[in-house]
Amino acid sequence: WVTNYYNEQIGNVKYDQTVFGINMHVGTQVYSAEGFIFSFDINVASKYTISNENRHPFFYSLYVRPNIGIGYDLTRLFSQSKRKRHIKNKAINPFE
Repeated sequence: WVTNYYNEQIGNVKYDQTVFGINMHVGTQVYSAEGFIFSFDINVASKYTISNENRHPFFYSLYVRPNIGIGYDLTRLFSQSKRKRHIKNKAINPFE
């Protein structure tokens, strides 16, 4: 769940960059009218909650990693409103 962390105490020694354990992930997503999605998240971890601490002796007591993401709502590409524009004779109502 945490990859590519680095601590100055590691120096040039080869180390396993992947850490497994428990972390806290908190964030929010903001949706625009045009379908864009902006996400702002933060991960918080500690060397006391990792499962392989002996392989990561220099992992932080408190590790904070911010995340920012930009995406697009793909459901807009296949939305019902777009399909309705392609229906022939859409003005005909058989119940009238």
